[in-house]
Amino acid sequence: MSDLTGLGNPARPTSVTVAVVLTWIAAVTDMAGSVALFFLAGDAAVVDALAATRAEIQFFALLSLVVGVLVALVALGLQTRGRWALMAVTFVMLVRIGIGVYSLLRFGPHQLTGAVLTIVVALLVLALLWNGASRRYFRG
Repeated sequence: MSDLTGLGNPARPTSVTVAVVLTWIAAVTDMAGSVALFFLAGDAAVVDALAATRAEIQFFALLSLVVGVLVALVALGLQTRGRWALMAVTFVMLVRIGIGVYSLLRFGPHQLTGAVLTIVVALLVLALLWNGASRRYFRG
């Protein structure tokens, strides 16, 4: 796909546009959720419900915040068609899948919805970015 004149950069495939939007949503929700979790770690009810220590909850929140910042950086790279972006977003989405799995295993049903959404969005972004049109776009 290219512009109408045949000159310039190829048009961005719809799959890349959807992946960019999902990646930005993931970044914002990762950062907002991790800040909220960090402060909620001081609430005894949250600590009891998650069956974790305050320090463990805060560490997980800080780790999630760092991942959220990385997700925002790779979202910017996807949006601007950075050549490094495809591999970087792949790595970051695999990390998000790992965090989702850890969250499911460690915090159980209290994090079920968030963990499943984290995993599903990451898998969807990977599927959108590793199709033929998307790979050609990033190679082009």
